[in-house]
Amino acid sequence: MEKFLIIIEKTKTGFSAYSEDYAVATTAKTLSEIKKNIIEALNFYFETLEIDKIITNENLNLTININQFFEYYPFLNIEKLAEIINKKDLEDYKNGKNTNEEDTKKILVQLYKFGQELKTLRF
Repeated sequence: MEKFLIIIEKTKTGFSAYSEDYAVATTAKTLSEIKKNIIEALNFYFETLEIDKIITNENLNLTININQFFEYYPFLNIEKLAEIINKKDLEDYKNGKNTNEEDTKKILVQLYKFGQELKTLRF
């Protein structure tokens, strides 16, 4: 299945999303709206070019900056999260210091694992 890298950015009024590979961009107030809008925009793009592709959620590879992630979820305590993830790497990344690709990948892997743990919880 073909995946489409979509960059999501937090804006003053919500979110923007765009593809670095295709001339497609959109905005929305919420993350769920941005997903719906980018799928619609991609499908319209391919339809206009008469390319036989149908894009669904499964085709999307959504990316958001870690700093913006914590801005969107301010209730997440970055200090507590740093107990799980290498604190120095996380603080450097959060403060905009240059972190190498390997450290960034470690942070993202740990955030993914954390998300997988959260998915298993039932309230």
